[in-house]
Amino acid sequence: MFLPKLYDITLLETLPDSVAAKVLLNAEHPIFKGHFPGSPVFPGVCQIELLKDILRQAFKTEIAMPNVGSIKFINVIEPQHTPELIVKMSFQKRDENVFDTTASIDNGERFFLKFKGIFKVSNEH
Repeated sequence: MFLPKLYDITLLETLPDSVAAKVLLNAEHPIFKGHFPGSPVFPGVCQIELLKDILRQAFKTEIAMPNVGSIKFINVIEPQHTPELIVKMSFQKRDENVFDTTASIDNGERFFLKFKGIFKVSNEH
């Protein structure tokens, strides 16, 4: 995990071509005191690391992100108001260890992130 105790992955469902997860943000994590004081938001870089962390757990190996096609941060995630997130990822195998991936983060009512890019899984476990 990028920043320990920032979030918990409370549910992880893995299928051959997709992953779905439920995530609970820790609104008391110190990162929210600095990003931003009085109006905390879940940083975009942490959202991308969350995607990698979910894939890391699903594939049980290290994950790299060699290429990003597009990332759209549609709405801000305020951990005090939106502590529970739904992450959906689908992927198509490009070659043995490389996957074209689309992903989204939402809360069942609003989308917060849409992602298209490439993830690469490590051969080492």
